[in-house]
Amino acid sequence: MSDLGFRVSDHAVLRWLERVHGIDVDHFRAEILAEVERSVLAMGDADAVGDASSFVLDGSVVVTVLAPGQVMKASQWIGGWAVPRVIGKLVEAA
Repeated sequence: MSDLGFRVSDHAVLRWLERVHGIDVDHFRAEILAEVERSVLAMGDADAVGDASSFVLDGSVVVTVLAPGQVMKASQWIGGWAVPRVIGKLVEAA
């Protein structure tokens, strides 16, 4: 928060990066979707990477990304699913 009480939403930051700095947000959106799809298709593979980033989904919508090794507490889940970024097991939120 600024000294005058202003705050900046995540949406505003995203649009600022996109519109002022020319960041191609759709490129990153496609990259995330490709990683999620690869992870889902590779489920059950014995070569799972345990420290890969994970995507948190609410239904079929990716709602956030966890850093390698980051864990969400059960109280942080909003009925979503964690899909290991590289390969792994689908874990239902508690």
